[in-house]
Amino acid sequence: MGLTGEEFLAQLLETFKEEAQEHLQTIASGLMVLEQNGTQTDEYNKVIEQVFRETHSLKGAARAVGLREIETLCQQQESVFSEVKKGNLTFTPDSFDLFHDVIHAVEQLLAQEKGVKTTDLIKKLKTLLPKTSTVPIPPQPPSSATISEPGSPVIQAPKINNSIKSFTQDLYSEQSKEKTIQYPNTITESESLNQKEYGTGSKQTASVGEKLPSPITTKAGSTIKISSDRLVTLFARADDLMGARLAVSQRSSSIRGLLQNFLAWRWAWTQITTDIEHLRTGAEATGFHLAEIEHLAEFLEYNHDFVQVLEKELTLISRAAARDHYLLDTATTELIDEIKQVILVPASSLLEMYPRVARDLSREYGKFVDITISGAEIEIDRRILEELKDPILHIIRNSIDHGIESPEIRKEKGKPERGEIKIIVSHLRGHQAEIRISDNGRGLEHETILSNAISRGIITKEEAGELLPDQISRLIFRSGLSTSKTISNVSGRGLGLAIVLEKTEHIGGSVKVETGPDGTTFVLTLPLSLATFRGIKVIVCRHPFFLPLRSIERVIRIKPDNLKTIENRTVIEEDEPLAVVSLAHILGLQDSGLTGEKPLNLLITSAAGIRFCLLVDEIAGAQEIVVKNLGPQLKRVRHISGASVTGDGIVIPVINCEDLAATITGMPHLPQPALMQDEPAGQRSILVTEDSITSRMLLKNILEGAGYRVETAVDGVDALIKLKQKPVDLVVSDVDMPRMNGFVLTEKIRDDPAFAEIPVILVTSLDSREDREHGITVGASAYIVKSSFDQSNLLEVISRHIL
Repeated sequence: MGLTGEEFLAQLLETFKEEAQEHLQTIASGLMVLEQNGTQTDEYNKVIEQVFRETHSLKGAARAVGLREIETLCQQQESVFSEVKKGNLTFTPDSFDLFHDVIHAVEQLLAQEKGVKTTDLIKKLKTLLPKTSTVPIPPQPPSSATISEPGSPVIQAPKINNSIKSFTQDLYSEQSKEKTIQYPNTITESESLNQKEYGTGSKQTASVGEKLPSPITTKAGSTIKISSDRLVTLFARADDLMGARLAVSQRSSSIRGLLQNFLAWRWAWTQITTDIEHLRTGAEATGFHLAEIEHLAEFLEYNHDFVQVLEKELTLISRAAARDHYLLDTATTELIDEIKQVILVPASSLLEMYPRVARDLSREYGKFVDITISGAEIEIDRRILEELKDPILHIIRNSIDHGIESPEIRKEKGKPERGEIKIIVSHLRGHQAEIRISDNGRGLEHETILSNAISRGIITKEEAGELLPDQISRLIFRSGLSTSKTISNVSGRGLGLAIVLEKTEHIGGSVKVETGPDGTTFVLTLPLSLATFRGIKVIVCRHPFFLPLRSIERVIRIKPDNLKTIENRTVIEEDEPLAVVSLAHILGLQDSGLTGEKPLNLLITSAAGIRFCLLVDEIAGAQEIVVKNLGPQLKRVRHISGASVTGDGIVIPVINCEDLAATITGMPHLPQPALMQDEPAGQRSILVTEDSITSRMLLKNILEGAGYRVETAVDGVDALIKLKQKPVDLVVSDVDMPRMNGFVLTEKIRDDPAFAEIPVILVTSLDSREDREHGITVGASAYIVKSSFDQSNLLEVISRHIL
């Protein structure tokens, strides 16, 4: 069913909004270039031409959807640039301010804001024109049809005429590869000029009052627009394919493992056949009846043949599985690579907005600031760029407000009056990119930062005395810390840089800050794409974990004798002393420590601007993994960024290396790995009863990270057995479990005098009033619903019940 006239115009209006934003961004970028480079060069004239063309295109598009105010503004600005091209006008600082005001007004009109004063802007634009120049007013559309969006003001648009109908028919025609578009038959003076300048030949030009050639034919392009949401969904499905590919790989490996078992079976068969012959010989010598022995031998022969048939069939299946795995692996890899290319966009799509932002902010603060951008052609995942939009904006705001001095102060210091912010995008090793945002301002004032951090209770005076310069610099990322004396709409609340750190780490990146008397540099390190990456699998206290391979510089094995102690820190000597810390200790797991002369497995790690060594029990190799978030119930688990499901269904947590770096930085004295084998005195124990391996592992990680010793059970029966073997201080249990649910388990605990006083906390998805009352009736000490689960809430409830 085709679109009605109003539906078509509504769709056209949405298309216009997208197109208008692109035109406005190009115009704004061109204005910034013209304002910063006032020299009349060929490049300068090209930019004038580009702004002129974009304004003209925006005017025509606005006319198509009946937005007369936007059309008139563009008409006036187009006329100004036409006079500049002719050499009749030159730009002034005030004229650039006016052009930017026009852009802002158009943006307000697109957002359907009320009270936009376009009349004043049109008058100001007219004053720029030479007295001899006249600008025709765009003709009023002959008739109009009304279209409206839900909850938005009514918009007048041209009534659908034969030319738009023709356009509509061609737009949806799949029979022709050419589009025929009819334009109005008469043109204005300005349009005559533009047709002459933009036409491809004499057939495309016309003078005032002439008829345009009818029709204008354009080839259909190879580029189409598609919803970004659909791309994101497509990419998510591709990630699911990645998981399926890993599962198929695991199944293929399992089949190969089964085939290896047949080798052992053949060897066993050769042994048994010899024994059967010896048995027959002995029976004949003693005159024993051989019937039973022959029946046994025949049965064994039958089993031999049967197993051989199974081996042959399994061999064929293994070969087919290997072939299918290869085809799936190739197709999936190519598909994911192609989709990644689709979702990759140049960094310029994000960065081109900031010069205009910096211009407006610097004017507001009475400063002169230029932004230079390099490396903007590097392509990065569009989702990552979307997440970086606010962080980069906050950094630029802080640079202009706090970093770059006023022109008077800069002049006193011997600096240029105009401050400068540089944004440099570059590729790093592997699938990483780096964005460096530098200013040439005053740099960070460490004394002011410390003073504010102490006064706001972020750190104590004692802690402040032990901080290194880099640690002081990182305090600016703490929520609530601000060195601004006043609160404005730009800064002063102490949230901006905290958002920078949070959002950058959310996409798997890191932030580092470098500062000095000549300015400050923020270094954002981030992946080129999301979701899939290579991880290195490690084993710690028999628990598997993944670490992002991008954070691992290299893996080494050394003898314990090579460890040294400097200022109560265990280190190894590389190009610089690197702190060595046990991953088990950071995660709160029971660390067996160092034993004898067994070599140590160390991973030299780089995250959040610092380098350190992680000690692990075993390194199981690197592989490509798909990372999933922990769900709404576990939005933030310290040191864990997500989880990955292996091909055999095992859920493995993914370590957040930036969290590790923050923890290590905040530890004034890193414990020596050799001394971490002793269990802390008075450590409380908790039994976690949960049938879901994912929930069980995450609860165990949370509790061990809080300093508790944790035992686990898979259901109520298993929990009772483990309680009798080793009593604990508290039980955390799910309700809906096989064999014995949490309600019955609680009753059993309360009925046993040996365990009756143990607190029982039920953590479940059952949230009905009856379930809650039943949980309290059977003796539960607390009842927590998973839908409202919060890590801190759980720990608070536990702390109240363990004295």
